[in-house]
Amino acid sequence: MNGMNSSLKMALATGTVSVALLAAGATWAQDGADETTSFGPQTYQVEEFDVDGFVGTIELIVEDRADIEVSAHGPADRMERFEVDESGDRVEVSYRERDFRWNDWSTWLGWWHDTNFDPEDYPSVTVRLPAGTPVDVEGMTGNFTAGDLNSTLAFGGAGSVDATVGNVRSFDLSVAGAADIRVGDVSGMADISVSGAGDVEVGSVESVSLSIHGSGDVNFGDVRDGLDVAISGRGDVDVASVNGPVGIRLAGSGDVDIESGYATSFDVSIAGSGDVTFRGTAVNPDVSIAGSGDVYIERYEGRLSHSGMGDVNIGSGS
Repeated sequence: MNGMNSSLKMALATGTVSVALLAAGATWAQDGADETTSFGPQTYQVEEFDVDGFVGTIELIVEDRADIEVSAHGPADRMERFEVDESGDRVEVSYRERDFRWNDWSTWLGWWHDTNFDPEDYPSVTVRLPAGTPVDVEGMTGNFTAGDLNSTLAFGGAGSVDATVGNVRSFDLSVAGAADIRVGDVSGMADISVSGAGDVEVGSVESVSLSIHGSGDVNFGDVRDGLDVAISGRGDVDVASVNGPVGIRLAGSGDVDIESGYATSFDVSIAGSGDVTFRGTAVNPDVSIAGSGDVYIERYEGRLSHSGMGDVNIGSGS
């Protein structure tokens, strides 16, 4: 340890450095007056950025660079549980509450219902990375922002989550709780699962697979090549336009509203009081309704099949 810098010596003296951080060659500094601790900035010659369980704030800044830089700061006691791990071609950050498992819903639900929960009371991480870097986030609670990643993004979170992300290549989302998610344009597929009262807004996208359990609200721009929606509860879905096959399954009082488009197939199944509105053209629409739900189609081509109790209303006709 003859070459150890003063910041790392101070961190070791205060007992705030984890084994994983030492292995990563971290640089630490502590401010005793404010009881805050900082990490980095530390650079990593890797190709992917991951999050494996985190509470607090993460900001991803896209830059013209070849490496990934990580820095962080926060309350000293909570920074003790902040970790950075470099393995293979990725670098991963995490924050672990004591005696906490990320598949333990009680802690997430506690953060969700705690009106005093503030991400600023937890570590804040800044990551600088090149465009095209794959990002995989699992077990996020708090605030997350990113620029135009133009890469694959997988995001899993629960409790109180607020995320804003620019354009990506593909988007895989799974959130539970009071999530508020905004994403730019997706050049590929979006695979989205929302449980609870989450709100999700996505720009244009190639194709969509969406499931809602609860009262989530989801909005899409133009969907270029197919939409598949399943709602259990009273979730709402609004879509600017759809082209390609459309499949919609509603159980409960959920609503789907599509402003325009051309559905090469249009299959709708409703169990309950949910409504579907499509102000475009549907080819061979097939509608099954068990309950009081209604379907409105502006125009259709081919043959209309309808079974069940609810109504199918046609706008300007076939």
